Amino acid sequence: MIGSIAPVSSAPSAASTFDAHPSVGGRPDAAAIHKVAKEFEKLMIHQLLEAAKVGGSEPTAYSGSIVDALTDGVSSGGGLGLAKQLEEVLQRGR
Repeated sequence: MIGSIAPVSSAPSAASTFDAHPSVGGRPDAAAIHKVAKEFEKLMIHQLLEAAKVGGSEPTAYSGSIVDALTDGVSSGGGLGLAKQLEEVLQRGR
């Protein structure tokens, strides 16, 4: 059975990211949507790696660092394609 995934408290909320960017007509611009989509994908990758116990089944001093490094590597290597899909959907809703 798969356990629940705990939220990451250090991740910025989409609302705060949108507020930090200029918008057109009160809606987020393309750059803000792109940033939020990439951040969401990175968060999802991190959660998936943690749930898969990539750092090992027993927590160690390095477990978090391993997950963080893999998350950064996958994200900077193009991600999973989720950000692109999410960005397209959000752009249509603008």
